Amino acid sequence: MTEPLDLMLALAQQDTREVRGPGINPIIASLYETLGLDPKRYQDDTSPWCAIACNAVHERAGWKRWPRVFAARGALAWGAAMDAPRRGCVVVLDRVDPSQPNVKHGHVTLYMGPTEGKPGWFDGCGGNQHNRVCVASYEDARVVGWRVPTVRL
Repeated sequence: MTEPLDLMLALAQQDTREVRGPGINPIIASLYETLGLDPKRYQDDTSPWCAIACNAVHERAGWKRWPRVFAARGALAWGAAMDAPRRGCVVVLDRVDPSQPNVKHGHVTLYMGPTEGKPGWFDGCGGNQHNRVCVASYEDARVVGWRVPTVRL
């Protein structure tokens, strides 16, 4: 079985790390540029960029991005919903920000599969995970939705 192109593109960027302090990693800057955004407007890598990374790999793979490119939860109005995940689908997760407890935050990652040895967890490859592009594990209970792209560029 062939890997989805968007997942292969994300995996190829593994270990792309944020720059500490002012400045932006040129690879992260290229994600903004893929979406027609000026990375200079985002002073540093501390801006949330998981949705930027996800949208950029989808666009590079020939898929239309979701309209609110900065919002992880924006993926819930994009593509097609799935009842169960498949490798490479977008996973929308709930994220709590203690400084804004009444605001619904989110995170997006590309589904890799169940986490080995951890029932109720899965692995996802995405941006802004531990301040870099990497594969990380998440609890299934945090999943808000699974989505797949439907519209080609």
